[in-house]
Amino acid sequence: MSNQNLTIDKLQEGDNITISVNGAVTFSNANTFRDALIPCFEENKHINIDLAKVPSMSSGGIRVILKGYQLSKSKGKTMTILNVSESVMHTLTISGFANQLTII
Repeated sequence: MSNQNLTIDKLQEGDNITISVNGAVTFSNANTFRDALIPCFEENKHINIDLAKVPSMSSGGIRVILKGYQLSKSKGKTMTILNVSESVMHTLTISGFANQLTII
C-alpha cells in the first residue's frame, strides 16, 4: 500500500501481524496508515507496528496509533510499537502518549 511517499507492508505470521511503515506519516497520508492498520485488529491477536523507516510523524499519525491502542484494549489484543526513531519518540513523549503504549 502506498500514498504520498508513504508505503506500508504487512507480514503475517500465524495470528500475529507486523505492519512496516516507510516514510514520514503526515496529516495528508495518515489515512493510508489508518486503512492498513485498523483491519488488522479483526483477525490477529498481536499487532506490531514497525516504525524503523519513519523519520517523523504528525498528529495525524499519532491519532492512528491511538486508535489502534484503543482497539487493542477493547478487543483484548496486544499492540507493540517497534524501532521508533528519536524524532517520533519525541512526538509521542510530548503528546503524553508514550507512557501508555508498549514501545520497544
